[in-house]
Amino acid sequence: PPLCEEQLAIINEAKKGRNICYVGSAGSGKSTVLHELRRELQDQGKVVQVLSPTGIVALQINGDTTWRFAGWKPSDVTRPFVEVAQLRDEDTGKQRGVKNLRLKRIRKVDVIIIDEISMVENSFFTRLDWLLREAKDRNKPFGGVQVIITGDFFQLAPVKPVKNCVTCGTKLITDHEDAQYRICTTCKGRFDIEAKFAFCSKSWDECNFLYMSLTKIHRQRDAEFVALLEKCREGSKFAPREIELLECQKPGLDEKKATRLFSTKREVRAVNTKFFNELPGPSVEYRCYDEYERVSSEHPPWYGDRFDKPDTFYDKHDQDDRKKLSGSLRILEDHRWETHLELKKGMRVMLIHNLDIKGSLCNGSQGEVVDFEPFSDSTVPTAQTNNNPEGTIVGAYKHKREAHIRTFANICKAQYEFLGWPIVHFDNGRKKTIYPECTVNEMGAKKPYSLLCRAQVPLTAGYALSIHKSQGMTLDYVMVDLTRTFEIEQIYVALSRARSLDGLLVKGLQESEDRYGGRFSMTGKAVVQKFYNERFG
Repeated sequence: PPLCEEQLAIINEAKKGRNICYVGSAGSGKSTVLHELRRELQDQGKVVQVLSPTGIVALQINGDTTWRFAGWKPSDVTRPFVEVAQLRDEDTGKQRGVKNLRLKRIRKVDVIIIDEISMVENSFFTRLDWLLREAKDRNKPFGGVQVIITGDFFQLAPVKPVKNCVTCGTKLITDHEDAQYRICTTCKGRFDIEAKFAFCSKSWDECNFLYMSLTKIHRQRDAEFVALLEKCREGSKFAPREIELLECQKPGLDEKKATRLFSTKREVRAVNTKFFNELPGPSVEYRCYDEYERVSSEHPPWYGDRFDKPDTFYDKHDQDDRKKLSGSLRILEDHRWETHLELKKGMRVMLIHNLDIKGSLCNGSQGEVVDFEPFSDSTVPTAQTNNNPEGTIVGAYKHKREAHIRTFANICKAQYEFLGWPIVHFDNGRKKTIYPECTVNEMGAKKPYSLLCRAQVPLTAGYALSIHKSQGMTLDYVMVDLTRTFEIEQIYVALSRARSLDGLLVKGLQESEDRYGGRFSMTGKAVVQKFYNERFG
């Protein structure tokens, strides 16, 4: 879709080289702007690195995680910065300081775009600034790299923040004189537990950001629903009528069709397994086909590591996960497409790919498997060319994607009693066979890119979904049970997945308001509100 005026304004300012922080509510088009930003800045000849604190979002935006970009592991927060700045060479494992491959790549970067900034902790943001200064220019914020920030600080907050000293990594202890603070027994530093957000960092102020806000909501059209979501987002108390409006049974909303949103993978798996096991008949399995094509010695070889041998992976995952992950690439563990998909006739499913946007078959479309189409070589997707105008694979890397899909299809065909491809009757009335697709993620900040490829049938079980996996989705039928275990910051994220009030069923809202002291407030919400008032008006 064409960009609206406020989205174009962000693009134009970024093209001038400005450091920008742009925010917006869920459904305001932040990701749309991000993709256009990358394209426009790359067209200027700049090396652009897109980052996210989580793997699942990094893959969705064709970027990298903030951790991998810096060359750090989560455990590195316990180490002094002077040590983690001396990163290990990814090929040899030897300490090589600023000469290693990671820092060579960092030195080439002109622009970093950080998505989901609300989940980036104050101290991590500070250390990232220090690292880029070490690599490029110590006298300039982020070493002189243009920094573009996006997200919504009213959404998911940093996980386990303010635990370690930003300088030395020592575990912080509570200040007995004031429990709002934690102190470092080594550096004698004092840290405010509410100052956990990136905007509380001194490095943030030094970036001299231009603050811009997206105010137009594109996901929801109902003004009353948008107003309710904004109240939830800002932590305001719902009126009794508003609670009744959210909790009442909507005409035409069938609970069996609604996707339940949960905060943990364990809850998601339990619900999906329960409904799957209740279905009669045989199941069809689709195991993903992953490949890593390394084209540059500057790109790490370990991106090609697979889950295929006993090691620490077996300590982290249960037997069910081992079976599902075996043979897939480790770096794609957070990919939105399943490593191991199992379907049955009658199963509720969700499309996790923009298959036909004009035809309303897009990421989040819900439906039911009604049958399976027998395998045929003639129906396997092919690239569209002058000699093959009927081909359905278009866009970047279409020939590579065709080859991966063909390999995946042949692997599936070789299975004993392979029933074929799922035919899905979507809730919008469309009925369509879902053939395998292939995603290609570019690794590296500039050409030639190394490529991460996954071929799979782009469906997932539609009974339940995690909040994190639902990010970026618009769902027609959603059920959110707030009596379950929810992080307070996740409630708004969950509710805002729904396209309309008519497709949203909320349970336990009153109990949740009572549990959270009469309003959806989180630790630091006052800090966020103050920041928004000062910077965005």
